[in-house]
Amino acid sequence: MNLENFKFTNDQKTFVAEEIERLKKLENKTQTEDLILTLVSSIESGSPTKQQTVSFERVMKNEFKKYKARLELDKIKEDEKKLLASLKKEAQAAQVKDRKKRDHKLISIGALFEMVEFPTEDKGIITGLLLDAIEKSKSNNGLFQQFKISGDKFITEREQSKKAKSTVVDNSQ
Repeated sequence: MNLENFKFTNDQKTFVAEEIERLKKLENKTQTEDLILTLVSSIESGSPTKQQTVSFERVMKNEFKKYKARLELDKIKEDEKKLLASLKKEAQAAQVKDRKKRDHKLISIGALFEMVEFPTEDKGIITGLLLDAIEKSKSNNGLFQQFKISGDKFITEREQSKKAKSTVVDNSQ
């Protein structure tokens, strides 16, 4: 079929040629596909009516628009998949970061019990002791401040003691 006689762009001409070849190979055709092939037959016979020529141009331009829209939709779907994958990866990274932060916090709290050489690992005893301290602090507003002063002093002395030991080891080498 000579597509030069029609008002198609180069992209449309390529599409029309490929689409006609595709439609000719189909066994089960839609009503629109049958109409296109009927118009193609009339045009290829060499004596199409003006109405057939105009109809063919209009139908094929509409099919080209649908084709372009499908391509754009496929591109949008692909972009959406990439975006969703990226968001999922970011969410997983945030979960890992939050979990690491929580793990660090819990390990640090556990290390405090080890640092003060707490005499037991019994959860009931530790929980009871903490609950008792919280209850007592409700009736004594300054209790938490006293605990903080005592704890900070212990930590500072312990760190200074470690520094002194490491200095002695470094000097002896």
